[in-house]
Amino acid sequence: MSMKKKIIAIIASSLGVVLVSALIAAGALMLIREEKVEETGNVLGVTWYSEDEKEFVIDTVDELMEFAALSEFYTFKKQTVKLGADLVFNEGDAKDWEKNAPANRWAPISKFEGTFDGQNHTISGLYAKSYEAPIALFETTTRNAKIQNLSIVNSYFASGGTSGVATFAAKGDGKFTGHDSDAIIVCKGKNSGGIMGVSNTDVTFNECQFAGKIRSTGRIMGGILGRPQGLGYTDDGGI
Repeated sequence: MSMKKKIIAIIASSLGVVLVSALIAAGALMLIREEKVEETGNVLGVTWYSEDEKEFVIDTVDELMEFAALSEFYTFKKQTVKLGADLVFNEGDAKDWEKNAPANRWAPISKFEGTFDGQNHTISGLYAKSYEAPIALFETTTRNAKIQNLSIVNSYFASGGTSGVATFAAKGDGKFTGHDSDAIIVCKGKNSGGIMGVSNTDVTFNECQFAGKIRSTGRIMGGILGRPQGLGYTDDGGI
């Protein structure tokens, strides 16, 4: 066998070993996840959530972060998540966080199509920043989503992209009821809003107030909704 053929054979053999190892690892991961689902009702082994139940209560910052982690696997369709206490995500003053970031960084809840009821509680100290990604408490909400009875204070949300930055939802649809925010919203792209950054065609806001600050280099912004996309508005106006 020529040297060239030997090298090719060695490479092929090595690739085969890598592929087999990857398949074994993937199989082991699937078994672990199946075991976690059987024990706890979800792939992450979170104690408070089960995909077979309908209602849940979040009482701690750790559980709020678990909520965000679970959203990578579940959309919470036809499920209700309630906030059972006031939560402080970071201590300190949000006005200082542009130059000095706090200890904890918020990763938005991904696609959400259930009900989130804040039960008139407050979340303070949220800090989220990205050069491109949509930034808010929720990244995307669907037309079935209901976000209600929640105040977000002393918080900072910043994005350099165009996919939306706001307090409660970066983009999407749904019903937003009974919200207050005094957050700082920073946008170096487009589509910033006090409550939502970019909407589709099926979104409503009731009793929502924004008393924070929006600093944007783009022109598409609004106190409640930055860009009502698909509703007949031009790029010049928000709500």
